[in-house]
Amino acid sequence: MKAVIQRLANNVMSSLGKGHREAIYHRALETAFNHEGIHYRTRVDCPIFFLGDCVGVGQADLIVDDLIIELKVVSRIPAGVSDQIRKYVGSLLQTEKKQYHGILLNFNPISGKVDMVVEGGIPRAPSHKRRETPSPLKRSRSPPHRRSPSPTTPIHKRVVISRYFGMETRSAAGSQASSRSPSPTGSVLWSHRGTRSKSFAF
Repeated sequence: MKAVIQRLANNVMSSLGKGHREAIYHRALETAFNHEGIHYRTRVDCPIFFLGDCVGVGQADLIVDDLIIELKVVSRIPAGVSDQIRKYVGSLLQTEKKQYHGILLNFNPISGKVDMVVEGGIPRAPSHKRRETPSPLKRSRSPPHRRSPSPTTPIHKRVVISRYFGMETRSAAGSQASSRSPSPTGSVLWSHRGTRSKSFAF
């Protein structure tokens, strides 16, 4: 039956051409069904239920046998049409206790052809491809980089202890030398790398 409906829709489009309203193609398709002797129903009410109460009524354009036909005249098929057909299918399943299938016939005003889409096959907007990151296995393995010690990295203190007994010191002016009595414990000189050395007397 789908092939017959597709053929009749193509005959309507080739005879009338593009640019007409949806109602014109709807009546022309009904006329084609009549000439072929095909039994159909038009503008069938599809009630919408909520908690057992009818809260609204949708309307299926055409029904032929177990097919719900939705008609459109758009240059690009909207993404929500498939959901609309499913609602009609679910509504008639509750009221008529019969399982239907849906198809969409779009009389394209740009291409001048009839687009036929089966329920569940409504084209969606193309999704943007994510940029693939290279796998760790595909990355070129480079030799490990050895980090040089940072100048701010703390370095172990190096302690130098020296004892001086009986040292003689001279003044900066080079005058008389003054003898210094040796300390019984000596002097300890602490030296740190990168810092000014300090001496501590005990």
